[in-house]
Amino acid sequence: MTVTNIVNELIEERYVCESQIEENTNIGRNPVQLDIAPDAPKVIGIYLSRDAVHCILTEITGKILYHQFTSLCEETANSLTQKIIKLIQDAASVTTDTILGIGVSSIGPLDAEKGVILKPTNFFHISDYSIKAILEDCFQMPVFVNNDMNASALAEKLFGMCMDTKNFVYLGISNGIGSGIISDGKLFQNKSGFVGEIGHMGIYYDGALCSCGRRGCLEAYINMPVILEKLRLASNNPALTCSDFVTVAKQESCHAIFQDMAEKLSYAIINTCNMMDPQIIILGHEGYYLPDSYIEYIQQEVNAKILAASHKYISIRKSSFAMKTPIIGSACCLLNEFFAGNFFTSNHPKSSR
Repeated sequence: MTVTNIVNELIEERYVCESQIEENTNIGRNPVQLDIAPDAPKVIGIYLSRDAVHCILTEITGKILYHQFTSLCEETANSLTQKIIKLIQDAASVTTDTILGIGVSSIGPLDAEKGVILKPTNFFHISDYSIKAILEDCFQMPVFVNNDMNASALAEKLFGMCMDTKNFVYLGISNGIGSGIISDGKLFQNKSGFVGEIGHMGIYYDGALCSCGRRGCLEAYINMPVILEKLRLASNNPALTCSDFVTVAKQESCHAIFQDMAEKLSYAIINTCNMMDPQIIILGHEGYYLPDSYIEYIQQEVNAKILAASHKYISIRKSSFAMKTPIIGSACCLLNEFFAGNFFTSNHPKSSR
């Protein structure tokens, strides 16, 4: 199939449209600029965290057209399902355009291939939750599921700072620490879904007990509930949140906490760089709030101590989308499959919703 035929099909299916004709000083037809069609299919994204469900409606460019969320409290699998379905129904009602499908970004662990959320800690005792099957049965459209770290990495790859970067790691800090890895331009993942568990990298033999049951994991020392508790005590501010980090970092009593966090993160990132050889490390989720001075410290430590220190430079950056990265990433779980050509939904008028 020629490029012309492919473009004509995309125009016929209302994915793209001709926007303007450019002057051509050479022999041949004038080139025509293409844009995403105004009525191109839309995507619904669901981000499932421990305390809320977010729902977005996006263009295939990643632009958010609609965003709503609902809090979670003492949920059952059934009540969670009803909240998710209501959010999706509300999002779908704001457009008359075709909907490609639903992307789901969720806390883990999960089986991405089967779309099953396995047994997250501190998640209302909900386990083996088949969110893919539930949503496909309810809405009769494709559903793609991944963990929130992988989804965030896809958001950076498709629409963020790493569109032209082939190898990078998204490192998210929240209740624990996880990562999404892009290697040679593609998401690094296996069927089990346990790739990138940086939080369970051992940093102390026989150290603090981790939620996984082992001792000495990075996550036992660096997670937001622990960091916030320490900072609240040190600053004598029980209402302190992550958005206060820059302010309290100036206090001597809090500096030591941030410094310890930066040192331990440096250790883990050095090991990660030696294994994966990324060009960029992105700090995201609540890690986005780490003050710049400590990110600079981590960057210096990493580039001084990685194995390839004399040959390359690793950039440590904050996420492009602040705290919205896993939310945008939900839509990217589906868009990544769509852009790869793994499925196609007709947008012809006769198939409109």
